[in-house]
Amino acid sequence: MKQADYLPYRPQGKPVSIDTKIWTVEGPVVPYKVGPIVIPCPTRSTVLADPEGGLWIHSPIAHTRVVEKKVAALGPIRGFIAPNTFHHLFVNQWASRFPEADLILAPGLERRFTHLPNRLLGPSAGFKAVEEWMQIVGLHGGKWSELAFFHRQSGSLIFTDLVQNFELDRLNDWRAKFLLALSGAGKRPVISFELLSMALWAGRLSQVRKTLSELQAMPIRRLLISHGAQPTKQELGRMGWNLDGVSGEPISRVAT
Repeated sequence: MKQADYLPYRPQGKPVSIDTKIWTVEGPVVPYKVGPIVIPCPTRSTVLADPEGGLWIHSPIAHTRVVEKKVAALGPIRGFIAPNTFHHLFVNQWASRFPEADLILAPGLERRFTHLPNRLLGPSAGFKAVEEWMQIVGLHGGKWSELAFFHRQSGSLIFTDLVQNFELDRLNDWRAKFLLALSGAGKRPVISFELLSMALWAGRLSQVRKTLSELQAMPIRRLLISHGAQPTKQELGRMGWNLDGVSGEPISRVAT
């Protein structure tokens, strides 16, 4: 698949500062198959700094030495986050380069990383390495699981697939355009219909909706996503997100 199948976001492979101690890095397109149709998905990492300046790479994009050098210039790389059961493709590439780094995995990914048992952080450990500066909330929809992350210092809430905002004019394939337009994800930021359908099939839709409502009520400064254009404040306001600040009562911890 050529990168031109979805016009890439710029700059590619270079950290862009979003706020205090948080950056995004645009990556290449990866294919995502929906039945007979292949959706070209742009990728994006979010890089978070902990209070000591250590870096955690959320949803790592494809590793290259150039990208590694640019990210490492921001601080020591301390950990990697596979926040969704679909967002683990490049974790091993990075983990092999940083053998001392920790891993945070969405539930369901543990079996893919049994070769790194001493480096895994999860609900049973309380995410103790990060819980003071980053809140983690789990959404579990059967075959699909996702961890939402609230970076306290920047007031940023970070999703991967649950919220998507593809731009149809960046796509070449008419079939992909049709499917994304049908789902709504090609017109504006939306909650993924596909993931909600998975949750419904698994009998977990009510739990997912409850957690999502809690997340929407939580005061934040911004929502950051992995696929498509970052939602504007106006778009998030229309979707019901609370953009009043960064304080407020903690919401549900990660469910087991």
